[in-house]
Amino acid sequence: MHLGVTRSTNKEGSLTAYSIKSKGLGRLVFGRMSQGGPKVEGFEIDTNEIIGYGPGGAETANSFNSVNAGAGVAVGMALAAPLMLPIALLTSGSSSTSYSYTLLEMNERARVVPRLITLFSEKDVQYFNDFLAASTGLLPGEQPTGADLDRVRKAKLNNALDALSDAKKRLITSNEQKPWCSRLDFEKSPEDTAVYRNLLDKVNAIKAALGLDSMTEEVSISGDDKYQDYLESAPHLKVWAEANPVAAEKFKSCPST
Repeated sequence: MHLGVTRSTNKEGSLTAYSIKSKGLGRLVFGRMSQGGPKVEGFEIDTNEIIGYGPGGAETANSFNSVNAGAGVAVGMALAAPLMLPIALLTSGSSSTSYSYTLLEMNERARVVPRLITLFSEKDVQYFNDFLAASTGLLPGEQPTGADLDRVRKAKLNNALDALSDAKKRLITSNEQKPWCSRLDFEKSPEDTAVYRNLLDKVNAIKAALGLDSMTEEVSISGDDKYQDYLESAPHLKVWAEANPVAAEKFKSCPST
């Protein structure tokens, strides 16, 4: 469904013209517009990650930016007070009327990020309000509950952990002498190492927002199931391990590097 035409910031931070459409209630699509200039890459927003919206401009965004710049509880502090979104539409521009609008999104690091957009007709504003009310369950200027925010954070954490697990698999190197042991080889691929560490940083940022303990960078990985399979494949070794548990535990231990 077409929701209007807007100006918003692209990934380089420049104001750019987009058309706004929806994919059901789940996604907002900011489409490319090429009239009178080069084509602009579009982008999409998952409406589950929209935690506030309404008419308002730079003052609204700045109030969230200043609070969101603090420590780990900054997001919660920002949302503890009502969203300061004015009831009346703000107009700007000299040749035509435009309407300032703010979307509050939760980014990949579970931080509140304001997206300033400009709509160009009251009809577009109404379309936008109606769509966001239906897709988010919130009214303009309304704030979600702490439980709602944690639900979004937990979904982001699960996605980030899945991506981290995939990145880890690309760095794992097995130990030939102790096949139940493996390690992350950070010299194997600089590109994969950078991806892994960026994802680990993202995971820990989300964990901090949820008040959870951070993860540390893994080096040595021990697989208990693989160790048991190894003992089953060598019955004499299994008998020895059961008779000598202290020595067997030392034998099982994986090297730290």
